[in-house]
Amino acid sequence: MAALVPLLLALAACGAPSSPEASSVPACDVSQLGVTVDAQLSIHVENLATDPCRLSGTPAVQMKVGRIDGPMPSTDVTLTHGQVFIQPQVRVPGAWACPGPISAGLPGKGSWTVTVLGEVTHPDDADAQLGRQVVNCWVVELPPGHLDAG
Repeated sequence: MAALVPLLLALAACGAPSSPEASSVPACDVSQLGVTVDAQLSIHVENLATDPCRLSGTPAVQMKVGRIDGPMPSTDVTLTHGQVFIQPQVRVPGAWACPGPISAGLPGKGSWTVTVLGEVTHPDDADAQLGRQVVNCWVVELPPGHLDAG
């Protein structure tokens, strides 16, 4: 039993937060985030504020382009000024959520509907034709997002 006490203390130390600063980073303000969607439907969220902010949630970022298949990923990252978080949208091959294609947006509207931290945003679609070609009947998986390495 005496040998078990140091082990329990060591395990308790591992579970403690690494620093008080990590938990004191404020949540991101959606109005201070730049949101774009690329041709692969990955959502890019950039911190435009000068101070770091915390992007967290399950999911923190989502775009409705079909039925979600599988678990929702959890995100908990700190974004420094200019840092970008990328949330991919992955189509499940051969899987359809509805019988026919339905436009992902109104023809000519040229924007996407993306939810970030529970708030709806409408980033511009640089290629309005792309918005008409993507159907919202895909079954998609939401893999974990990641920070841009570039």
